[in-house]
Amino acid sequence: MENKLAFEDDFAPLQFAVGTSAGGEKIFRACQTYMETRRDDSDRRVLVTLDCKNTFNSIDRQAILDELGTKWPCFFDFFWQFYGTPAELWYRMEDGRTEIILSQEGTQQGDAAGPFLFCLGLHLALVKLQQEFPDDFVSAFMDDIDGGLDETRVTGYVDRAEQLLAEKKSRLRRDKSAAWSPRWQQDSDIPADIAASGVKCSTDGITVLGCPLGGNSFIQHSLEKITSGHQPLLDAIVTFAQKGLQGSGLLLRYYDPPG
Repeated sequence: MENKLAFEDDFAPLQFAVGTSAGGEKIFRACQTYMETRRDDSDRRVLVTLDCKNTFNSIDRQAILDELGTKWPCFFDFFWQFYGTPAELWYRMEDGRTEIILSQEGTQQGDAAGPFLFCLGLHLALVKLQQEFPDDFVSAFMDDIDGGLDETRVTGYVDRAEQLLAEKKSRLRRDKSAAWSPRWQQDSDIPADIAASGVKCSTDGITVLGCPLGGNSFIQHSLEKITSGHQPLLDAIVTFAQKGLQGSGLLLRYYDPPG
């Protein structure tokens, strides 16, 4: 906590996941504001979300250590104990055998500092991406990378992001990445190069950190989907509360906000 403000200064304005209070909410609002401040229908802004495959476990550990030594040398000796050499992961198989797997890349499973270290390893890629697309919006919440740019630059942006991520040993999943523009009212409105890029293109809306952004029907449908997914839990809470005063009292104690 004592380094929280320093972390925020170091990662701002590209990475919202470390040191930034309510970073998820801020990045969503930034994306929303970017799209809603279009000048008119001729403004060809596109919002692009990029997704990578298993990136926490695959990001280049050397990139993490390099950034740690450069920006946070006071932490280097401590983290070197855990990341300086491959760690042995022991797995007991069903037949009783013990298999050993070397953990050589990515952040360690269960490491509380994992998000910080991951963002360190990724940060130079984000910096380079913003430098090469200076007129566009680039931001990230850990491995969720969001970009806002003119549709003429979308394919170049995605291609370059893929290259920069590969340098950090992270593989872009185009099939799980997405693009949306309010200008795209039907499939024929989507530029051919973007449609052929492998990125999922939508005429309805896009999801940023699990939150829908787009037309009213898209937002309504997304919220209904979320609600239906949580309905079994909501029903269970009601049932629990109806079983007696003790259940109701516990719900009141643990869920009712102070006020």
